[in-house]
Amino acid sequence: MENLPLPELQLLTALGLLISQLWVRNKQPLHLLFALFCGSMAVCAAQNLTAGQVGNFSYLIAMCSIATCNGYWLVSRAMFRGASGLALRHYLVAGSVGLMIIALQGLAWSQNALADSPLMINNAHQAVGKLLGLVSSTLLMLTLWEGCRGLRHLSGQQRRQRYVFLASYCGALLISTVGITLFTTPENQPYLREQINALCAVQIMLVTQGLIVWRARNQSTTTPTAQPKPVQRADQEDLHLAGQIREQLIEQQLYLQHQLRVSDLARVLDEPEYRVSRVMREQLQAQNFNHYVNGLRIQHAKTLLAESANTHWPIVVIGMESGFASVGPFTRAFKAFVGQTPNQYRQACLQRNQATYACSLSPEQISR
Repeated sequence: MENLPLPELQLLTALGLLISQLWVRNKQPLHLLFALFCGSMAVCAAQNLTAGQVGNFSYLIAMCSIATCNGYWLVSRAMFRGASGLALRHYLVAGSVGLMIIALQGLAWSQNALADSPLMINNAHQAVGKLLGLVSSTLLMLTLWEGCRGLRHLSGQQRRQRYVFLASYCGALLISTVGITLFTTPENQPYLREQINALCAVQIMLVTQGLIVWRARNQSTTTPTAQPKPVQRADQEDLHLAGQIREQLIEQQLYLQHQLRVSDLARVLDEPEYRVSRVMREQLQAQNFNHYVNGLRIQHAKTLLAESANTHWPIVVIGMESGFASVGPFTRAFKAFVGQTPNQYRQACLQRNQATYACSLSPEQISR
C-alpha cells in the first residue's frame, strides 16, 4: 500500500502554526500554549516519520512530546475562560503528565537497551503506562467539558464558536478511536491508525488556529475607530474599557471563575487594576469589584434554582456552578442580594411552578 503523506502534512502544519505564533503582536497565554501544543504535534509526527531509522534516539524524540492532550486541555481553558482560567494548579497537572511521558519513554528505552531488563523496570513501565492512559483520558474529557461548559447561556458568535470546537474535537476523538476499530482490519490497522491520527491532528490544529483568529477579530471589532472630539477621548476610552469588562465578565462568563480577583480581570484586559476598579465604579455603577461579580453570580444561581430540572442539585453544587468556592459564602451572598437563603428561594420557585401548573388545569383534570 502506497504511503500517504499525512504524517509529513502533520509535521509541516504543526511547524507552520508554531512559527505563525511568533508574528502575534499582543501575545496572550493562549498563543503560547497553542505554540507548545503545535510543537508537541510536530515531535509526534517526526517520531512516526523516523520510526526504525534512528534506533534508541526515537525514545529521546518521544520525550519531547510533553504537551499533547494535556497541552490542548490548557489551550481549551485559555480559549474559553481567558487567562484567569489558568492557575498554578492547572500548569502543575499538565506538567505532571509531561513528566509521566518522559518517564514512560525512559523506561521503554531502558527495556530496549538492556537484553534482560529487570522485573522492576518492566513493572514500572506498565504502571506508568496505565496511569498515563487514565490521566490522558481524564484530560480528554475535561477538554470536552470546556467546550460544553456554559454553552446554553451563550448566543451569537460565541455559541457558534463552541459548536465548531465541539464538532472538530468530538469528530477527531470518534474517528481516531471508534472509527479505526470499526472500519479497519488487524492487518492494516497500524498503518491506518498512523494516517488517521495524523489527519485528526492536522484538523484540530487548523480549526483551533481558526477559532483563535475568529475570537481575536470579534474583540477587535468592538474597538472604537474614531473619536470625534479630543476632549472626549478619556470618556470614550472609559466607555470602551467598560464594554470590555462587560464582555469578559458577562459574555465570556468570567464571573463563574472561583476566587476571581480584580487583578485577574486587569491582567486579561492588560490594564492597571486601579483603572479597572475606577471604570467599574463610574461606568458600571458598581459598589466594588466583588459586589458586582457576586451580583452576576447570584443572578446565575437564581436561574439554576428556578429550573425544575435542577431540583436534585444540592445547594453546594448550585453555588459552585455559579462561581462560589464553597456553600458558606454563597449562602451569605445570596441572602444579602435576595433576602432569602438559596433553599428558601428554591422552595418558593417550586410553589409558584406548582400553582401555575394547577391554574392551567381544567376542572375535569383537577377532579381526577
